[in-house]
Amino acid sequence: WSLTHSDVGGYTMLDAPSPNGGGGGDVYVRSKELLLRWMEMNAFTDAVLRTHQGNRPEDAWQVWTDGESLEHLKKFATVHRLLAPYKQALMRQAHAYGLPLVRHTLFHMPLNEETLSLPGWSELLGQCLVGEDLLVVPVLTQGAKTVTAYFPPPWPSPIPLQQPATGQPTSTPSLRRRQEEASSFHPDTRGCKSQPDGWVHLWSGRVYSAGGWQADIPAPIGQPAVFVRCGWVYMDGLLGGLRDAGYLTVSVRTDGDSYYEQ
Repeated sequence: WSLTHSDVGGYTMLDAPSPNGGGGGDVYVRSKELLLRWMEMNAFTDAVLRTHQGNRPEDAWQVWTDGESLEHLKKFATVHRLLAPYKQALMRQAHAYGLPLVRHTLFHMPLNEETLSLPGWSELLGQCLVGEDLLVVPVLTQGAKTVTAYFPPPWPSPIPLQQPATGQPTSTPSLRRRQEEASSFHPDTRGCKSQPDGWVHLWSGRVYSAGGWQADIPAPIGQPAVFVRCGWVYMDGLLGGLRDAGYLTVSVRTDGDSYYEQ
């Protein structure tokens, strides 16, 4: 299951006539927006980033249809490449423990009276974890510019990552605090220093506290709602790579209250 992935933009397209003849049938043909949003999602969630022209290439929007689409692919192929060390570690974890790369938001929560009162599994199908340290909330509605993200409470302890061949750390730092120690305040700019269980918004550096609550997040095309957990050992590699490629314009700073220095 860890290698399961989807073709960027989808494969099957349909322009079926009405059963009674004439127009009015089902039409499913890839639009530019759908292709761009699918690139954004797959760059973070898939072990394999794979595009496909689809079964109706002359009708579907392609990555080469215009320059903006090609630049979008370049940006999110860069994201996918920068995440390679983390995903390689997750593949070793999958081999050792049988865990998928992509997980439900509540996958790691213990089952008790408190967690059973959290939003149900079916209510959180529009977002996911990649491992334990990436939270991805893709845009799934045509024309949407915002999404609603749910920030789960911190869970007891991380699952070890297997030792990467490159000498990366063997596990994520044990920053998961007891549930009763979770931050009670809503998001602000106080950063990871005061919110060690918080989630850093990838594009702005704003830190959102963990604790089982929801927030509306801007998600314009090119900046999907993605969050990295405070203390993630692969964070500097991702943020530094995005900055060096010109896709992140803030300075990375980890020693203060704000994660980014504006």
